[in-house]
Amino acid sequence: MRLQTFTNQPDFINATVEAVLNACQKDGQVYIALSGGSTPKPVYEALATNPQVDFERIEWFMADERYVPFESDDSNYKMIMEAFGAAQPEFSEHFHFFNTALQLEESARQYEEELKKIPEQKFDLILLGMGNDGHTASLFPNSPALQENERLAVDIINEERPNPPTVRDRLTVTWPVILASKKIVLLVSGEAKRSVVEELMNGSKASEEFPARRLHEHPDCSIQYLE
Repeated sequence: MRLQTFTNQPDFINATVEAVLNACQKDGQVYIALSGGSTPKPVYEALATNPQVDFERIEWFMADERYVPFESDDSNYKMIMEAFGAAQPEFSEHFHFFNTALQLEESARQYEEELKKIPEQKFDLILLGMGNDGHTASLFPNSPALQENERLAVDIINEERPNPPTVRDRLTVTWPVILASKKIVLLVSGEAKRSVVEELMNGSKASEEFPARRLHEHPDCSIQYLE
């Protein structure tokens, strides 16, 4: 696992765009998974206007999603579509997403069928984020989903059901998909994440408690940290 630290956003964005362009240095279709959150949005906006990105060759997927309507401000679908769609009107034709208009379990099953269309179910690149608790995608500490070894996508029910809800039900790809990817780039930003990055790189927490620890198992995983 490699750590790159950036002191300004333009360099952070450019490095991530370069990782996407490198993933496209192959013949045929390219398969890339995108994370949600505020950190990657400017990266997606930069990709959308980069003339080197061949949008006809790239199939874009989601790493995870909150179980909310498409128009919700909490929706990763909405964020990704807004980031790409204005500059690339045909982006939606190559974008595979969790359909949150379906029942939760059905949405996960349908998305798993989309993932099965990827050759060997191997993304050329997956862009992930990481939470303060060490979760990545929507694989949270002590979640049963951490033990899933067969399903490619699962639904995660928030058992606590806070009112109003602060943690939504989720949909996510699983570890077999993440670890099968040809390359992983973990995008992290903010001073508050410094200790989280330190824990990932040098800490001792087990993966059940700090799920991103499993990224160490991958042979080509890098962290891009924007201070």
